[in-house]
Amino acid sequence: MKISDPITLPVSGLTIKNRLCKSAMTEGLCDEYGRATDKHVTLYSAWANGGCGLLITGNVQIDRRYLERPGNVCIAGVQDQKQKEALKKYAKAASENGTKCFVQLSHPGRQANVMVAKESPAPSAIESRSKNPVAKPFAMSNDMVKETIQQYADAALVCKETGFAGVQLHAAHGYLLSTFLNPLANDRLDEYGGSLENRARALLQTIRAVRKAVGDDFAVGVKINTSDFQKGGFSHKDAIVVAEWLDNEGLDFIELSGGNYESPAMAGDLGKNKSTIEREAYFLKYARDIKTAVHNTPLILTGGFRSRDVMEDALSNDGISMIGLGRPLCLQTDCVNDLLEGRVETLRSPETFWKFPWYLEWMALLLGKSLAKILVDLGSMYWNLVLAGNGEPMLKYPNLFMSTIRTTLRDQEIANSLKGLPLGDPTLQQNQPKSKLHWYVLTVTIAVVGVSLCITLT
Repeated sequence: MKISDPITLPVSGLTIKNRLCKSAMTEGLCDEYGRATDKHVTLYSAWANGGCGLLITGNVQIDRRYLERPGNVCIAGVQDQKQKEALKKYAKAASENGTKCFVQLSHPGRQANVMVAKESPAPSAIESRSKNPVAKPFAMSNDMVKETIQQYADAALVCKETGFAGVQLHAAHGYLLSTFLNPLANDRLDEYGGSLENRARALLQTIRAVRKAVGDDFAVGVKINTSDFQKGGFSHKDAIVVAEWLDNEGLDFIELSGGNYESPAMAGDLGKNKSTIEREAYFLKYARDIKTAVHNTPLILTGGFRSRDVMEDALSNDGISMIGLGRPLCLQTDCVNDLLEGRVETLRSPETFWKFPWYLEWMALLLGKSLAKILVDLGSMYWNLVLAGNGEPMLKYPNLFMSTIRTTLRDQEIANSLKGLPLGDPTLQQNQPKSKLHWYVLTVTIAVVGVSLCITLT
C-alpha cells in the first residue's frame, strides 16, 4: 500500500485523497473571544496545499472557561454570527486542494492551563503529578458529566454546519475523556468509575450523543492512548478492550497515540533502547495488538513517523490505514508534497537536528531533562506556527531559548486579554489578579542561564 492511495471512511463515506494526516497540534492563534482568526486561515491554507489528505485541527475546546492553552479556539454554546463566519473561513481554507479537515473537540479536564483557570472539572479531585502548571481539579457531579457530553454534541453540530468534514473526540493524552479511563485519575463510585466498563461510559456516551447530533453523513472519530505508560493507569490491555468496544460504535476512524502530561510518551519519551523502527514509529507495536481487536474501523497511527519506507510498511503489513504527522509540519508546511512527489524519502524533524542548547541543560536540574527538552522543543514549534499564521517563513534553526520565552509571554498576553467569560466565577484565573506565571518562567530561565554562564566562565 502506498502513502498516495486514497481511503474511503466506512460510515460517512468520505474519501480522503491519500494516507497522510496532519495530527492535532495546539496552535494558540484565537482572538480574545476564543474565535478562529485570519491566522488560522493562513496557516491551514498552507497545510491544505502542503500535501496531507486530512488535517485535524488543534484541540478546540467545548467550554471557554477551561483551556488546554491560552489561544485555543472554543465552540461553546450557541455561536453568534461572527463566530460562525470565523469558523466557515477556517473550514474553507483547511479544505483547499481537495483536503479534508476534522475538528478535534476537547476538554482539558485536570490539565487545564493555570494561566486561564485556577480550578477545573475532572472525574475526581486527584491532582496531576505533572510538572506543568495546571489547574486544581474538582470532582464533577453526575449531572455535570451529562452536561459536558451534550456540550460535545452541540459543538460537533456547529462544526458540521460551518463546513468541516468531521470531528475527532480527544480521549488521549490525559485530557478529560482520557482521565475517565485512567484509574489513577478516576476513583468515582458511580456509573462513571470503578470497572473499565464504567470508566469508558463517558466516552461511549459522548460518541453516541455526537453521532446522534450530526448523523451518518459526517465523519466522527476518536483519539485514544495505546497506553498511559503509568503503573496502575490506563494500560495497554485496557486500551485493547476499549478499542474493541469503539469498533462497534459506528466510528469512521480511531487515532492511536500514548501518554499524558505525567508521562509524555506522545513526545517520544519512551527511552533510547529501542530498534530503529520503534524509535521512529514508537507506538507501532502497541497498534499491532489493538488491530487484532478492531475489524471495522480504520486506524490512524501517530507518533514519530518520518520515512516513506516505515510508513508504507505500517500501511501494508500492520493494519494501519493512515499515518499521523506532527513535528515535520512545524518546520515546513508543504513537506508532505516533497514526500509524495519523491523529492525526499524522509521528512525533516526537529529532534534530528535541533541541538538542545548547553545553557538549557541546567533547566533539567529543575524540571528533569526529558520535560525540559520537550518544553523547549514545543515552545520553538509553537513559535513557528505563529510565524506561519502571520504568513512568514518557518525557522529551520530557531533560537530555542528565545522562541520558548516568546511563546510563554505570548500565551500569558492572550490569557490576560480573554473576554466574554462569566464574571465572578471563582475557578477562573482571569477574574483574579493577573497571573505572574510568565514573570516566574522568565526569572527562572534567566537565573538558569546566568548560573550556567558563571560556571562556564569559572
